[in-house]
Amino acid sequence: MTTFTPENLALRSVLDDAIARVPEFSRFLAEQVSGVGVSYGRDADDHPLVGTRAPDLRLSDGSGLFALLVPGRYVLLDLTGAGRALHGRVTTSRALPTPPGLTVRADEPVESRAGWRRVRAALVRPDGHVAWASEEDDDVALRSAAATALAATTCGRTPDS
Repeated sequence: MTTFTPENLALRSVLDDAIARVPEFSRFLAEQVSGVGVSYGRDADDHPLVGTRAPDLRLSDGSGLFALLVPGRYVLLDLTGAGRALHGRVTTSRALPTPPGLTVRADEPVESRAGWRRVRAALVRPDGHVAWASEEDDDVALRSAAATALAATTCGRTPDS
């Protein structure tokens, strides 16, 4: 589309019109070109959010999830309210310090996003993609699942491992 033939000019006109008039098409193109639209594969038993890009969830202090994302650090979100499910420790057998490369945030989102309404905890990669998510109602099972998810990532390594 860099040449100015009649055909290319006609195609450019059609695309310009579609981008201007169809927001979904414009968003799709922007996501594909920027890489934001990339999603990673997931296993059949994974939560549907796994592998997708997390939205910038607004949190109770007015900040958003994206402000927590820094290179080399995963973010573990405890979205149960008051941090009662993961409460600073991600283990069911013994208390462990927060693993290196991990930011833990206990909060409740102040907005409801599709796919996130029932999520009680999520592990978000440094690139903003969801590594693990759960809607588990039982706090003990949720802690166990979070520990398993952490062990499957590089941030699950302790300094001794």
